[in-house]
Amino acid sequence: MVYGLLEELRALLEKAGIPAGEEYPAGERVEIIGPVAAVGLRELDCANAVARFSVRILSPRILGGWCCQHKAALAAQTLHRAGMGCASEEMEYLTGSDCFCISLTVSRPVYESAE
Repeated sequence: MVYGLLEELRALLEKAGIPAGEEYPAGERVEIIGPVAAVGLRELDCANAVARFSVRILSPRILGGWCCQHKAALAAQTLHRAGMGCASEEMEYLTGSDCFCISLTVSRPVYESAE
């Protein structure tokens, strides 16, 4: 179930033109040459039927902070239109990856399947 929800977020972001993938993927480290989204599960609140996800928008410093801000706004708008709540944190600079980063917390209702 959770993997399906992560895939739904990833697909929505991809459709909006933001390459997206798993937040901590296995395998080799890749070089980021353009803005991307890293999607991960933050919390599954079964009592209230809500899942919270982190969507980190990363953009190389060479593209400037504006690029990161623009993609984060596009991601939030896309997810909001799909019925999800979004909250944004301040942009930060990650020295290890030489990228700007804006983290979004995305809330989505979860309904149990009748199957």
